[in-house]
Amino acid sequence: MTVYNGGHYLDAAIKSILNQTFKNFEFLIINDCSTDDTLVRVHSYSDKRIKIHNNPRNVGQTRSLNIGLGLAKGDYIARIDADDVALPFWLEKQVAFVNHNPDCSVVSAYVVAIDETNKIKKVYRPSASQQDIILRSLFTSPINHVGSVFKKNDVLEHGGYEERYKIAADYDLWGKLLRNNLNVTTNEGVLMAIREHPQSLSQSGQETWGFREITEVVLKNVEKFTNVEFSSSDINLFCRANFDEGSLDSDEFRKAITINKKVYGNIEPSLGIGQRRAMRWQHKRCKTLYLKRFFSFLRRSDYGGGSKV
Repeated sequence: MTVYNGGHYLDAAIKSILNQTFKNFEFLIINDCSTDDTLVRVHSYSDKRIKIHNNPRNVGQTRSLNIGLGLAKGDYIARIDADDVALPFWLEKQVAFVNHNPDCSVVSAYVVAIDETNKIKKVYRPSASQQDIILRSLFTSPINHVGSVFKKNDVLEHGGYEERYKIAADYDLWGKLLRNNLNVTTNEGVLMAIREHPQSLSQSGQETWGFREITEVVLKNVEKFTNVEFSSSDINLFCRANFDEGSLDSDEFRKAITINKKVYGNIEPSLGIGQRRAMRWQHKRCKTLYLKRFFSFLRRSDYGGGSKV
């Protein structure tokens, strides 16, 4: 399944799917009441694999994802957005992986981030280890959404995408599956190019409703994967240290570091995650938080005042 909402880069995305080396798929395009020439461009392709669904009213990306889940005929769902480009062997590699790993509910992939001019910005390499994926899910989405392939029935059985969420719907979905002991992994290798620009949803919404959504998901994961209790204010502080570090005063930052240590120092034993692995994550996250804090001070125009890291 593929979900689109239109966009300036739509043709590149469509062509990258039609040119896949794996040919046996249904190409489902969800048109969420586009107001540009999206439909004209989509109808210019005569490939019989393309199935177009037009929402009767604009419902947003998350609801469109669930609509696509309900319409898709295949057992597996493959995800791409309108701004992104799939490498030619994306589906072939992912189908081969799920055929060899039938116990996996989700397989993600490495993705390369590009800008409006196709310049490479960075590569996102999520872990293939279920244990590392759980540990990463304690503060952020643990795998790449775009480029992932997952079992439709497993997702539907656990409620699909949470439609209250505009930014963290994928993070919430992975959390639900992990909290219900389903296998989530990554096929190591770059299979997708995702486009990051100021107008992309993930870039534009993070500072507004996105932070609230992320905090809610973090709290649910921390409650499941650790054996100590945290208040909502604890998790809010923990998330601010990860995503809004410049907003913390010195006392708040020290408390956030303590919370980070408490999270990774109290992983639920039944998960089978060794103490050494958990401590590596604790030290790594503490180091990252201190670095983020340091660079937030460098970015401030009034840097040089009396504040201390």
